[in-house]
Amino acid sequence: MYKWIGIIVVLVGVSMLTSGVISALLDLSAFLVLIYMVFNNSKNHHITNDKSGSSRFAFSIKSQDKDKFNITP
Repeated sequence: MYKWIGIIVVLVGVSMLTSGVISALLDLSAFLVLIYMVFNNSKNHHITNDKSGSSRFAFSIKSQDKDKFNITP
């Protein structure tokens, strides 16, 4: 993950030193790397949550009555 952040920093840094189409392409590539990181990270979390069977939330909701919910941490 740190190498991807380094790549983004380098791309944005070089983009600030250039202008025109080159700068736009470097910004676009940095944005695409960010999108890839988010997608890959959410995909990995989804796979690990499916294997462990645990919830993503820090609390669980248990239904006591139809109109009341017990939220326990």
